[in-house]
This record gives sequence, C-alpha cells and structure tokens, in this order.
Amino acid sequence: MYWKDRDINKNYNGLTGSEIVYNEDLNQFNIWTHVPNLPIDKFGRMRGNSHYKEDRWKIQIPSINFV
Repeated sequence: MYWKDRDINKNYNGLTGSEIVYNEDLNQFNIWTHVPNLPIDKFGRMRGNSHYKEDRWKIQIPSINFV
C-alpha cells in the first residue's frame, strides 16, 4: 500500500495495534503503532501513556506481540 493513500477509509480514533507500511519514496518499511493517547495527569500512571512537559511529549508504546 502506498503510504500517502493509507488515510482513506481509516478510523484512527478507534484503531489500535501495529501495521507494517511500505514507503515507496524512501524504499523502506515502517512499523506504525496505534494506541489511544491517555494523559498521565488525567488517568494516572496505571492507565495513562503520555506526558507533555517543556514542549516535549513522552509516550509509552506497548510492545509488539508477534503471533
């Protein structure tokens, strides 16, 4: 799939998991991981996965499980 056309018919609000995307311009594969953004300040450390401090985002991405 061409990476520029991948937005069509995608529901990014409900999408979770990882996908492998081929970038034809750079001739490389990328792994894109989709997770909902839950701020640690609002949801706590157990459920939150992101923190914004001093113009930087710190995000925890869950590990990829190969089946």
